Amino acid sequence: MTRPLKDELHRFIDHGVDLARRRIYAGSISIHPEHGESGVDSDLAGHIITSLDVMESESEMPITILLNNPGGDEYHALAIYDAIRACKSFVTIIAYGYVMSAASWFMQAADSRILAPNATMMLHYGSEDLSGHTTDVIRGAEELKRMNKVMEQHYLGRMKEKKRGLKISHLRSRIKNDWYLTAEEAVEWGLADTIL
Repeated sequence: MTRPLKDELHRFIDHGVDLARRRIYAGSISIHPEHGESGVDSDLAGHIITSLDVMESESEMPITILLNNPGGDEYHALAIYDAIRACKSFVTIIAYGYVMSAASWFMQAADSRILAPNATMMLHYGSEDLSGHTTDVIRGAEELKRMNKVMEQHYLGRMKEKKRGLKISHLRSRIKNDWYLTAEEAVEWGLADTIL
């Protein structure tokens, strides 16, 4: 593969990637006047997946993702999660500000998870506004239940690294409503490795 030209590097930096320092910036890609921050969506998933691919094609040196994100779509979070897990490079996620909902989910894929001292993490079950024919609503509810189980397993897998005897019921009792954690609490529960 040929090395990118200097102006191409500037274009990548402008789009939230610093190839020289192997950093990906994963805040909201855009702010919509009516809907607010974009959060975890197709743009962010495409941005992170493409950035990981470009960096891995250059070298297997470590990659850092800087995260400040309100969460969003669980399918796009799962795409990011799988891309990070498939990455041969050691991936560190450093979260500033907030790491909410779907963003806290894909953060669990990183080899190293670091929270800034004043960062806040929030976990909860996914939700959908289901409508249409009865069979479509039933199928939609079944799919949401399946995705929530996948999410539970990803959280629980990382939490058990710190709290070996932790049961699924402990997690479920906390994420049935929004569960906010300080940086210290997230580390204590095994949802992050250390505080910056």
